[in-house]
Amino acid sequence: MSEQLRSRDVGLQPERTSLAWQRTVFSALVFTLAIVRVAFSRDDKVFILLSGIAALLALALAAVSLRRQRKVMIEGELTTASSLLAKRLISLVLCLASFSLALHALFNLLQRGLG
Repeated sequence: MSEQLRSRDVGLQPERTSLAWQRTVFSALVFTLAIVRVAFSRDDKVFILLSGIAALLALALAAVSLRRQRKVMIEGELTTASSLLAKRLISLVLCLASFSLALHALFNLLQRGLG
C-alpha cells in the first residue's frame, strides 16, 4: 500500500497560531491585572510602579499581537519582526511581574524582621 501525501491546509496553521497568541495575551493581561490589584491593596509605591509598568507592557503586547494577527491573515508569514518583538514583550511582562511580586515579598519580610 502506498502512502499519499495529504494536501496541506494553509489556513489551519495561522488560525491555530492566532488562537495561541490570543490565549497568551489574555493570560498575561489577567496575571498583570491581578498584580496591579494586589499592589493597590497593599499601598506600596514601588510595587504600584512596577505593576503599572507591567500593565503598560501587557497592553503594548496586546496591541502588537492584534497587529500581528491581522498581518498573518493578509500575508501568511508566521515569523515576522513583530512576532519576535511580541515574544520578547511576553517574556519581559512575565519577568517584571514575577520580579515585582518577589520584591514586594522581600520588602515585607524585611519590614517584619526589623520592625
